[in-house]
Amino acid sequence: EEFQEIVKSAIMEYLSVTERQLNFDTDAVFRLFDDDENKLVDSLEFLSAFAILSGMTPEEKIRFIFAMYDFDESGVLTLDEMVLSFRSSLSGLAKLSRID
Repeated sequence: EEFQEIVKSAIMEYLSVTERQLNFDTDAVFRLFDDDENKLVDSLEFLSAFAILSGMTPEEKIRFIFAMYDFDESGVLTLDEMVLSFRSSLSGLAKLSRID
């Protein structure tokens, strides 16, 4: 439920949709990302894919994703942080595209 509420609030800021349609859409997005059907969504995959598909400029997308994965706040990504960012971004996009 928390996932759906986060998605709803983000979408309602930018789109004019009915509450009913929004409920349907957020449930569909949740099911898409919950590919193992454990009622959990990997937040890093979701946020990475959401950022890439958003209306942000390419520079804003890079800065957003960079900030998400700079866990130690060093201003640079370690090799592990970089690998995780690529893996999560690609995994999230694959889920949205229904690519296994």
